[in-house]
Amino acid sequence: MEARIIMFFDHSAARAALHQIIITGFFVVTLAAYITITLINPPVKIIHPDALRFTAIFQQQYDAVKSIRNVPKAVVHGLRRCNGYDWSRGRITNYLAFGVEALVRNHLPFPFISWLTMALLLMNAAILARILTKEVKANNDIKQILFCVTAFALTINPFFISGYMMQFIYPKYLCVTFMLFFVLFKRRLLRASAIAGAMFSDEIGLVFSMVAVFFIVFNSCMRVRHCYNFYKTKIAISLLSGLLSAFVILGLYFGILHLIFGQIPIVIKFGFASHLPMKIILRYAMYSIYNVSFLTIGNIGIIIFFTTLALGILKEIREYHHNYEMQKKNDSGHPLYLINRNLQIYAVAIFIVLFVVIVMYKGSISFFYYGYPISMLVAFVAFSSLIKCIRPKVVIIALSVIALSLFIRLPDTFRMIKTTCINDWLSNGSVNPEEFHKIEMAINEIRNSGHSQVFDVIDNGKDINWADYAYGKQYFPVSGIVKILIWPRKINHFVVTGQI
Repeated sequence: MEARIIMFFDHSAARAALHQIIITGFFVVTLAAYITITLINPPVKIIHPDALRFTAIFQQQYDAVKSIRNVPKAVVHGLRRCNGYDWSRGRITNYLAFGVEALVRNHLPFPFISWLTMALLLMNAAILARILTKEVKANNDIKQILFCVTAFALTINPFFISGYMMQFIYPKYLCVTFMLFFVLFKRRLLRASAIAGAMFSDEIGLVFSMVAVFFIVFNSCMRVRHCYNFYKTKIAISLLSGLLSAFVILGLYFGILHLIFGQIPIVIKFGFASHLPMKIILRYAMYSIYNVSFLTIGNIGIIIFFTTLALGILKEIREYHHNYEMQKKNDSGHPLYLINRNLQIYAVAIFIVLFVVIVMYKGSISFFYYGYPISMLVAFVAFSSLIKCIRPKVVIIALSVIALSLFIRLPDTFRMIKTTCINDWLSNGSVNPEEFHKIEMAINEIRNSGHSQVFDVIDNGKDINWADYAYGKQYFPVSGIVKILIWPRKINHFVVTGQI
């Protein structure tokens, strides 16, 4: 009898494991097929001018390395030069990412695709999907399917595709990574590391770090028992303590960067002033948030979100009396909702969206790079609402519908990416996007045989510079692009003008 029971449980465990493998395999194949489509028939082939410069800085430092002992020195010099070029913004994780990019890019196919960016975006989607689904009460198969559908819905939008297609720089992606790590981690050391990483990733990461520390200190003060005679005094002191700790983080940020680089960020130093009236900024902000939401989850997703939100509010109203009885003041003397972790995470997400769009971006978002953090925050709020308010099986259907609507819109997405690319970096019309196809052919030939007849034809002898933002007749550094994307390979017939 015992043997039969053991065999039954063994078979059940084996079947469960097989189901998990099938579900995961189907998801991986679907995601790989989707990414392959974007690689085989990309909307555009281009590399951001700043990405060229950051990569070139580290390549120059690596060229000077004579032994393994020189590597740390090369990295430090690369960080300093990147920071100097980047207006002393102290986006250390961005510079380190380009240090890695400079080493691995030549060994990977599709020279105009940033595989490191793709890996980072996939990781962000996986972490957010994990955060959203880890507390779902359902069997393992349903949870696994829900995770896969959520992750896929997070990747099938213009912000994901454009990231590795246009080779943007990394701060807007890395700040999201550290935000997600902070929410995912439970241990204090890991959460502190996530805050430090966010601080030195981007200005948005700095804002998040300050808000996160504010809530950590606020919650700690609110949990202290019998510390104050009056409840309102306790809240006031907790708020003041949180605000003080947030500004301590800002002071540490400036102090550490001044210690390392001898300078402080120019952008933050002079603030985010604007000459536009607040009415116009708010109008632009609402329009921008809608556009990001539309690109992230589509109009169908927006309708599903607001419908779910309305149903959730009605449910809360019906259960108000029951919830009120369960959420009476606890023995620390405050309502539980004030330190509710989920509510605070929602508050942080909404605050960062509004602060970034209104205060930092002045209501206007330049797609797609600057919209990525907003897109992920919108997806978090929308998908989390679905998962918390309706049954897992219904959520799977809703997210599948959203993903399908975004997939159907892929041709429009590709056209939008191409139009944005041309408007931003090929605006004067003197450089045709097709010319980058010739550069890619030249790079592939050089990688394979060390020389290229195509390059001999298209080479214009121009290297990259530090001034021009867009490509045009006066600035189209064919030699510089090829030299950076084939490094450390060299070819003998480069005609280099100027220094990089």
